[in-house]
Amino acid sequence: MVAVRDNELLLALAGGATALVPADIRVLSTYIFLEREDWIEPEAAFARRLAGTVRAALDVGANFGFYASTLAAGGADVLAFEPHPQLAEALRRAFAGGRARVLETACGAETGTMRFGGHQHVEGSRRAVDGAFEVPVARLDDLVPSAVAQALDFVKIDVEGGELAVIEGATRLLSDAEPLIMVEIKDGHSYDLAPLAALERLGFARHRLLPGPGWLIPMGDLVDSPNQINAFAVTPGRAAALARSGLLCVPAAVDPSEDPYVLWDRYRDPERPAGARAGDLLACFEAFARARRTAPSLADDLGFARLAAEIGRDAQGAAALRRHLDAPIRVPAGRFLWPSARYETRAHADPEIALRACVAEAYHALLAPSSLYADSAGLEAALESVSAAGLAAPETIRRLYLYRLGTGRKADRAPHPLVVARSPDNLNPDFWRRPVLYG
Repeated sequence: MVAVRDNELLLALAGGATALVPADIRVLSTYIFLEREDWIEPEAAFARRLAGTVRAALDVGANFGFYASTLAAGGADVLAFEPHPQLAEALRRAFAGGRARVLETACGAETGTMRFGGHQHVEGSRRAVDGAFEVPVARLDDLVPSAVAQALDFVKIDVEGGELAVIEGATRLLSDAEPLIMVEIKDGHSYDLAPLAALERLGFARHRLLPGPGWLIPMGDLVDSPNQINAFAVTPGRAAALARSGLLCVPAAVDPSEDPYVLWDRYRDPERPAGARAGDLLACFEAFARARRTAPSLADDLGFARLAAEIGRDAQGAAALRRHLDAPIRVPAGRFLWPSARYETRAHADPEIALRACVAEAYHALLAPSSLYADSAGLEAALESVSAAGLAAPETIRRLYLYRLGTGRKADRAPHPLVVARSPDNLNPDFWRRPVLYG
């Protein structure tokens, strides 16, 4: 049983994970976990699928422990490395009696110490010459017990720009265990592909995630989407095992001049091989992109936005929907794709009202993974219109409420029924029952 202090929240997350976080929505993780009940990276869903195949894992740069908790909930034994004393102490209490253990150290290329500092709420802490305190540094080659190393299937590395040093201190471990490696390659607005180059020298090939189907596919020499924050690295042997588990594939070559709806239907056919489906998915995106270059219709923009979300090009999808936000919307006469999968089952609603709500909600969701990062212009009105039409999901309301709370207001006059009832899509109703949020 986790001992939760008055200034903390113990939040339930997707897949059986939990997070012990400050009871302060100014803390990024608190805000995100309350809003999404998940993490904002598309790799979060992949980690849940992967977890059942993992015997042992390392979470290097654990922060509030989302990935460590997710993997442990799936049955993996996890070592979580977190050098910030405040975060490490919270993780030890959160993981007490579970399958994850905490090591309060930074990981690097050499053993020693480093100055460490960061944000006022500890997230984003990193190596800094003027850091507030010193933390120990050690090499993963020296830290990981042999029993863990022999069962090591997955390593996640997210250390705010220090990823290359972590890899340099783990060459023996990684070469021997050949785990799947997820490494952050985007720090702020800058990309650093040096960690991938170092892993390639150890025999690992770079991959990226197709977020819609949750497959890893080979990645080129450059990043092809500004939405990509993480990359993956796998050896041939590990790639073969992941392919057998349905987690990795090589997309087949497909002619993008085919009808996009034919390609879409083939992609959605679960009986077809993953590589063939991945090829159809990428070709479908290109087919809608080609249609939009000539005389784009509403249906073309809707399809392009949906495919952009499936392959991880959210910003491009948002741009396709932007021009329809304030324009009259009439339901296309022929076939079209809803930009948000959730609306495919809204047959009971007026189609025109549902489509207008879907375009508005999908635009803001594609533009920013959380209302914390949202373009304030139109977000609140869009979410209110979705709620008024009776088309809201619990996350719609949580997103709206947190946006209001984050701008110094009350969430609502009274709580919406969707957020005070426990459901598979609303795991923390007790928080939303707090009277202080309303009035």
